Amino acid sequence: MILKILNQLIQCLKIEISLKNLDLSNFKTSNLKYMQDMFSYCHSLQKLNISDFDTSKVFNMSGLFSNCNSLAEIILINFNTSNVKDMGYMFQACHSLKKLDLSNFDTSKVENMKFMFCALESLIELKISNFNTTNVKNMEYMFVIKLIEYLDLSNFNTINVENMDSMFHSCESLKEIKLSNFQTTNVNNMEYMFHSCKSLEILDLTSFNTSNVLTMKAMFFKCFSLKYIKISNFNTAKVKDMSYMFSDCSSLKELNMKNFNTSNVETLESMFDGAHSLISLDLSSFKTKNVRNMNKTFYRCYSLKTLDISNFVFKETTIEGIFEYTSPYLKITR
Repeated sequence: MILKILNQLIQCLKIEISLKNLDLSNFKTSNLKYMQDMFSYCHSLQKLNISDFDTSKVFNMSGLFSNCNSLAEIILINFNTSNVKDMGYMFQACHSLKKLDLSNFDTSKVENMKFMFCALESLIELKISNFNTTNVKNMEYMFVIKLIEYLDLSNFNTINVENMDSMFHSCESLKEIKLSNFQTTNVNNMEYMFHSCKSLEILDLTSFNTSNVLTMKAMFFKCFSLKYIKISNFNTAKVKDMSYMFSDCSSLKELNMKNFNTSNVETLESMFDGAHSLISLDLSSFKTKNVRNMNKTFYRCYSLKTLDISNFVFKETTIEGIFEYTSPYLKITR
């Protein structure tokens, strides 16, 4: 009966657009199993205290606070998440949240974290150092946080993650990110992973195992400040799409890609388009027999002086604008 009343109340909240504060500290929720979308689209809600909720039996919290645009404070001190499997979209579009401390969260059973912190426009501090991500399979669009400058994910165990598509997309202020213990053996999708991380200057991905990745499309697209990136250990044997991979990495001066295996790649479209600062590129390891699109691959590489494409095959591929807006003094080894 209590649960029925609670659900009815929450539905009323979604209609009552003027409601700004809500204290449910005395609610009895010991039998609650589903909290999916419970407070979603409570647009005017500014403060929420559910620290006394008994959530010990809850296994679905997906979308719990999604699109609570005005929510500036959530009190979750005693939240029990030990049985939760789904946290996807949990805080999505909570535009007014500035700080979020989830250090008490038990995430040992969570399998889905996609879009968990997506579109948090005001967030500057996120405490998730105690997250246990051993069972997580999906981290797609997990961190889309415009103002956050630092992320330490060195404690993350990502051994079972399969999808990292757009994981840090549009983290525009991010200056430092620690991924030293990332295990990516099972990941098959890394497209747009660091797209528009405009403030990142250094990125060390030497720990990454990319042997099962199928797409790296736009992986570093619009990383305008990126000066140095360690990807020499990348295994790209299964990758089919490398289009826009380094496009608009306008500060990048060098790239070590000697170990890249491109035998299964089908498109290199705009791969280095707008990489204005690149001076030299050795792509002698590239095998392009299966590539069908090389349009604008080196477009706008203004500073490029030497380019080794000695193993490139152009017979069955489109090459529109491939060298357009490059230096007239560019030395190409074919």
